[in-house]
Amino acid sequence: MASVSFSEFTNFHAFNASFDASCSNSFTVAHVNIRSIRKYWNELKIIVDKVHDRIDALVLTEINTGVHHFSLFKLPGFQNYFYTRQNARGGGIAIYVKKFWSVEEVEMQFTTSESIALKVFNAIHSIYLITLYRPPSSNCATFLEELKENLKTLTTESHLCMVGDVNIDTLKNSKPVVCDYLSLLSENGIHSTIQSPTREEVLNQKLVSSCLDHVNVRTSDASVQSSVISQKLADHYFVTCRYTFFSKHHKEIQSICQVEKLDINRFDRLIKAFDWSEFMSSVDTISLYPKFIEIIKRFQMMSKTVVRIKKRKPKLPWVTSEILDAIDHKEKLWKRSRRSPTNAALKLECKIYRNHVNALLRSAKRIYFANKILNARSNPRLTWLVVNELRGSTKKNVSLTLRKHFGLDMNLTVNALNSFFACSTLSSSTAVISTPAIPSVSESAFLPLLSEFELRSYIFKFKRFRSAGVDGITVNDLCRNYDTLKDVLLVIINSILESGNIPGELKQALVVPLFKGGSPDKVSSYRPISILSCISQILEKHLLLAMSGFLEKHNIISPHQYGFVAGRGTSCLLEKFSDFLHHSFENNMFTCALFIDVAKAFDTVNHDVLLSKLQRIGFRGPFYSLIKSFLSNRTQVVCVDNIRSALACLTSGVPQGSILSPLLFNIYVNDTSSVVTTCFIHQYADDTVLFSRHLDYQRAMEMLQVDAVNLMDWFSTNKLRVNTAKTKLICFRNPLKNVNLTFPLYLHTSNCTCTDCTPIQYVDSMKYLGVHFDCDLAWGTHMSHLCQRLRTVCCFMYNIKGILPLSIKKKHNTRLSVQRTEVRHHRIF
Repeated sequence: MASVSFSEFTNFHAFNASFDASCSNSFTVAHVNIRSIRKYWNELKIIVDKVHDRIDALVLTEINTGVHHFSLFKLPGFQNYFYTRQNARGGGIAIYVKKFWSVEEVEMQFTTSESIALKVFNAIHSIYLITLYRPPSSNCATFLEELKENLKTLTTESHLCMVGDVNIDTLKNSKPVVCDYLSLLSENGIHSTIQSPTREEVLNQKLVSSCLDHVNVRTSDASVQSSVISQKLADHYFVTCRYTFFSKHHKEIQSICQVEKLDINRFDRLIKAFDWSEFMSSVDTISLYPKFIEIIKRFQMMSKTVVRIKKRKPKLPWVTSEILDAIDHKEKLWKRSRRSPTNAALKLECKIYRNHVNALLRSAKRIYFANKILNARSNPRLTWLVVNELRGSTKKNVSLTLRKHFGLDMNLTVNALNSFFACSTLSSSTAVISTPAIPSVSESAFLPLLSEFELRSYIFKFKRFRSAGVDGITVNDLCRNYDTLKDVLLVIINSILESGNIPGELKQALVVPLFKGGSPDKVSSYRPISILSCISQILEKHLLLAMSGFLEKHNIISPHQYGFVAGRGTSCLLEKFSDFLHHSFENNMFTCALFIDVAKAFDTVNHDVLLSKLQRIGFRGPFYSLIKSFLSNRTQVVCVDNIRSALACLTSGVPQGSILSPLLFNIYVNDTSSVVTTCFIHQYADDTVLFSRHLDYQRAMEMLQVDAVNLMDWFSTNKLRVNTAKTKLICFRNPLKNVNLTFPLYLHTSNCTCTDCTPIQYVDSMKYLGVHFDCDLAWGTHMSHLCQRLRTVCCFMYNIKGILPLSIKKKHNTRLSVQRTEVRHHRIF
């Protein structure tokens, strides 16, 4: 199905470099408001020469020329279509389409906008190209009504591209007219794809930005890449859009490859046949886990078989051999029609058969997805897989991305990634440990042994098909062979609990890199996803329950902490924060809030500081020894395509992906609120907001500055670093109260001697735990964000309405099921 993305380029050289030269199954259109085609014609031709092989259509708006001058403005290799005002200056549209595309003009009626509508097509694909220029003086409400009526005539067309300058600034998406415009597009399954300014100018020494040039697309079986090119002819940037069509059919290309497959039945038989009682009596407790893993790996090797499989070039699963034959016949008719353009009967036959093939494809696709959705209707995970397939959101292969940008030697790549990930955890461990603010708990926590009932409960509550760690054992392996292995697992885990020493092999993480955005050729653009041994997670689960019970009994966790605490959460925190702000509004007070960003908080936890805090609050003796062993000498390897890096040691941080890590981090930051004297503080794990309120803005900021210094002292003592660039300051106030936000707030410690500290930036809106808070509590930013997400859902629902048969929708409410799956994650708090 379809996917839509957006990019920005500084010039046409960068735009050209972004193209995949191997992909020819595409259609690319570029647009610019030229203001005067006569004035900028020569400059335009220079640009066209650069991108001649890249674009299929060029659209110019506001050409400002008369009919008698059209012959002066033609491009070689292009068909030309013009519109100009009758007996008036200004405005006008020019469209240039490559000659190898067939073109038909489509009638559209506008009184408030100038327009040209074309159907551009070849033997396989067709796309409706609608060009608009709406003068800023025309009535916008009337324009939207006319646009709505014209779109009704194109409801059956799957590929539609609407480009032009409509003089509606979509950057101001909280304005009613912009909301109406964007909602109208989404109701018709059309995406507004341009997300950055298309016109920038300096007025009164201030940069004014607006997005007036739009590319709006609807597609069902193509990927769309829109972009803004920050290069001007007059005063507008270029905007582009590239459709890459998915092939309707593929010729299968077969190749033979060998893969290793684990024979589960044989593996389970080997486990059941082994004498585990003899094993436990002959191996000392220190070597028990390593020897256990050796045996399991030996059984895995003995159970592996090499299978020869045929690799085929993937094809659309709903395309049958009958449909492929019909497509081939349609293409033959098209070629005959092209050779005989005056043969009306042949042209009609070609058109009828093309419609027949399209109907076959739609019907086959409808049946395919209807069956998939029906089969997945009771399983949310499978439903999401189908939804993502419908949206074209397929899982990207990180291996291909790494090979493309780092080279084919994956050994070098995985080691470079592992070095970067490990370096992010480095932290000084030579600090003087001081925890006077933490109240000491006289009672010590009890560390119980693991019972057989608890072991069974933990294992069977884990997700069975979660990935295996370094040891290669999955939860599913343990569930299938539970009765055979339960005694061994109990001995292994209880021996660790008694000795307080965790084997090094059990503290090893398998890291899979995940591309998080940015430049794909930089290691900093990848996020580590750690996978731990399932046996380690059983141990952690047991420790978590024991520690949580002790903390809850003594009420140790701060009431200001809402992250990873039972009975609290984002909804509770957001409700409390919102109520505080509204109470301040009602009492005509200023609320100044500092949203603090801690850099790599989980990765930079200092082990000595954490252990000192644990001991002070009651985790002593065997408990202390076990957690110390859990934190020390941890290692990790990065794995891509079964190629593993060298081991890297982690000297700080709590392990990502660990069940126990969130609780350990909460303990680490538990005393943060103790240094706050006059302000208020809320925490959600490492998300911290410090805020003050007062009738006087100046006094509220002074209070905030005092406690900001106290917090920075705490962060310095606890070896955490605040990212000042991402830390933001907002002053919540009644919009009727005029105030100059001139009070500078600095993030520095009490002993800072620097004289050029940079003040924290004031912002008018802040996203906190998924909700956008405006300084005037108007909720405009959040509602605009929510509407945009729901518009995306609306477009998606529009584009799948033709896939599902009416009988299926009525009987099983399938479309509603998909809609609920999509909308559920966009609810308002």
